[in-house]
Amino acid sequence: ENDVSMHGIVAMVELQPDFIVVILDIPHLRAFGIVKKLSEMTTSKVILISVLDDDNYREMARQSGVHHFLVATEAGTKLLSIVTEG
Repeated sequence: ENDVSMHGIVAMVELQPDFIVVILDIPHLRAFGIVKKLSEMTTSKVILISVLDDDNYREMARQSGVHHFLVATEAGTKLLSIVTEG
C-alpha cells in the first residue's frame, strides 16, 4: 500500500494536473498525510471527498492543504462546478 501511495504521489508530481481528487477511505487516515505531500509537491488543487461530514476531518483537511473538502453525498453536484470554475 505504501508503494501504491508513493507511485501515485510521484505520478502527480510529474503530471501536475489542475486537480487531484482524493477519496478518504474511512477510517484510513493516511490520506491526510498523502494530501499534505501532494499539496507541498504540486501546484494542483487538491479535493478531498469523505463519507463523513466531520468537523475534525474538515480541520485535518484544511491543515493538510486541501482546497475543497466535500462530503460524498454532495460530491456529485459540487465537484463539477469546482472543476469547471477552476
